[in-house]
Amino acid sequence: MRLTQNLFQVYELSGSAFQLGLTGLAQGIPLFAFGLFGGTLADFADRKKLLLITTAGNLLVAVALGILTLSGSIRVWHILLGTALTSALNNGRLHGSSLRRSRLSALRLRRRFNPDTRLLGRIAQVAAVWL
Repeated sequence: MRLTQNLFQVYELSGSAFQLGLTGLAQGIPLFAFGLFGGTLADFADRKKLLLITTAGNLLVAVALGILTLSGSIRVWHILLGTALTSALNNGRLHGSSLRRSRLSALRLRRRFNPDTRLLGRIAQVAAVWL
C-alpha cells in the first residue's frame, strides 16, 4: 500500500513516468544490495529487537514523509529516499521472520505493532494528497 501511495504522489508531483521508474528502482536496489546482509543479520540478531527496530524505522520514515507532505515541502527525492530506506529496513525483517522456529512469535509481534505504527504516517500522507 505504501508503494502505491508513493507512486501516486510521485506522479502528482512530477507527472513523469521516468520518476515512477526511479521509485521502483529505489525499492529494488536495497533489496539487491543488502539481500545477503539482511538474511545474515536476521539469522544472528534477536528477532524481537530486529522487529522492533525495523518497525520503528518504518514509523519514522512514514511520519517524516507525512510531515513533509502536510507542510507542502515534499519533493520527489524525499519519496525516493523514504522508499529506499523502507525497502532496506524490511529486507532483514522479511528474511528473519521465515527462517527459524520463532517465526510464529515474531509474526504475532509484527501483527501487534505493524498496524499501529503505519497508521499515523499513512493517514497524514493520504490526507495531504487528497486535500
